[in-house]
Amino acid sequence: MSVYITTTINSTDHYVSNEFIHDIHMWDAKVEEVSNITSVIEYQYGGYMRPQYGSITFIPTLFKNDFPPPETIESSIKVGDTESGAIQLCESLCSLGLYDREIISYNAIGTAKQDYDSDNSFSGTLIDMFNWACDSSRLNYTLDTTHARTPSPAISKTLSGDNLIVDMLSEASAYFSHYFYIEGNTLYLIDMFANTGSKTLSEFDYTPVSYQSSEDISLLTSGGYSILGSTPSGHQIDIDPWHTAQSNIESALQNIKISLEKDLITLELSHINNNIAIGNQVTFTDQSMIGDTTTTFIVTKINFNISVDDERMIIEGRGITTSI
Repeated sequence: MSVYITTTINSTDHYVSNEFIHDIHMWDAKVEEVSNITSVIEYQYGGYMRPQYGSITFIPTLFKNDFPPPETIESSIKVGDTESGAIQLCESLCSLGLYDREIISYNAIGTAKQDYDSDNSFSGTLIDMFNWACDSSRLNYTLDTTHARTPSPAISKTLSGDNLIVDMLSEASAYFSHYFYIEGNTLYLIDMFANTGSKTLSEFDYTPVSYQSSEDISLLTSGGYSILGSTPSGHQIDIDPWHTAQSNIESALQNIKISLEKDLITLELSHINNNIAIGNQVTFTDQSMIGDTTTTFIVTKINFNISVDDERMIIEGRGITTSI
């Protein structure tokens, strides 16, 4: 698996990788390491798939015509077996970090659009709110709702003061068990329970798994209404409401409960698999423990680490494990 980084240094594009590659472009071996590039859904039950950018370490000769290295560069990071088949991990502005005669390191700091909204009231549906936010006068994205719930959940919410639009969308979508991500100029809104692709892993595709038992929840509360969790002695969760009607609130809480009361699965893959994405349903059989099990879970977090000598991909999500 190779990393493909298109980086813009002083208005000039450079095509660099962790190895020499002759593909659509010539990719020069100028990348020492890409670490902790992570995509993760903000809440365990939905929200913004917020990139948590890591760092890129370059070989200094990349900057032979641009030294000292500039304070900022732009980089697009992809991984794959071929240039045309590579998947994008992130597009980011990068700020200069540590550099010496052996390495030049940049920290990816993101490029997400930020816009504020003040003292607003929302009614209609979740999709209506996202259409409002994606308008050209605000975030200016194209909205894709192919995998959003039908009918879209109803919203009733009044906000005061200044609020970041992306943060509002994250909170509202999570409340109704949706998540969203941004790729290029398109914002994708997706139901947490939608299957955006089924993947089955063999025993050779991953290293030993860790299983974290589901949360012990006694009560979920929102807007003065509550539903019972499955563990009377568990903790209570209070969530800010995005509706005022009891039936709508309790329905939202039931969906949140479904997500939170599943086990948390963490799986390190034996190689980078660019066919697995956030929202995919992954199934695998584990024969490494005292009893054989089958697990199915929805991927809510992906972490990449790629260097000249090693590559790691860790996926995480909540799911159900059964004996076989």
